[in-house]
Amino acid sequence: MEELRETNNPDFWVWHYSKSGKYTVKSGYWVGLENSSLSEENGVAREWGKIWNLQVPPKVKHFLWRATRNCLPVRASLQRKGKKKKVVHPNSISVDTSCKRWHKPPASFLKCNTDAALFTSSNRFGLSGVLRDENGEFIACRMQHNAGNPAVKECEALALLQAITWIKEMELANVIFELDAKNVVDAIKNPIDDDTKFGSIARQFKSLLNQGVLLSVQFVYRQANAAAHALARAAHLYASPSTYFEIPHCLIEHLDDGCSSLHA
Repeated sequence: MEELRETNNPDFWVWHYSKSGKYTVKSGYWVGLENSSLSEENGVAREWGKIWNLQVPPKVKHFLWRATRNCLPVRASLQRKGKKKKVVHPNSISVDTSCKRWHKPPASFLKCNTDAALFTSSNRFGLSGVLRDENGEFIACRMQHNAGNPAVKECEALALLQAITWIKEMELANVIFELDAKNVVDAIKNPIDDDTKFGSIARQFKSLLNQGVLLSVQFVYRQANAAAHALARAAHLYASPSTYFEIPHCLIEHLDDGCSSLHA
């Protein structure tokens, strides 16, 4: 046996649970898991691999993992951890849903809702605009479909651009445009320093808005934009572009939008 020789190399720590000898969060996690009495009690320590291998969305895996670890923020676990805050029963929560309903525009104004839809399987996208008066009555709608698979925000921006162009062609004023794409609405309020296709589209509709008479744009929730959403989804079934002054069949059940008599 060869005698061990002394060296001047300093001692250093080695993590023998990994091949590299270096500590990683992953290796520490599995060591902790193997030694966890909680995992042994639950009988799930060796079953977690099955959870991660399930063919389900990541959020479902995360939910299952939290459930097996008793990490869900339910009343019992919060109280067990000594949380002093009051746990409110779900049935006692009051939610204001008025912001999720379509509102009639003010007197003498019109409202045009816009939306877009992607048809990735056919490499096309649809754009829509639905125009209603101060009483919530249908005036007209316009839709079209194009070839391509642009980014979602580009589609939403194109839908707004199409709607503004349409309204100006009809020489209408006092029109409020609504859409459920907040990033598009924000682009109107903020300076555009963007050389992408989205930036180019945004500059076009901002220019048109500045030329119009009392044209404004505002964000709404998807629930309040149901009519435009349904029309965009059906756009590929119609000739492109198409303008209707009578309610098309695909809109009949969606023109409520959970309609509220309150003005926007």
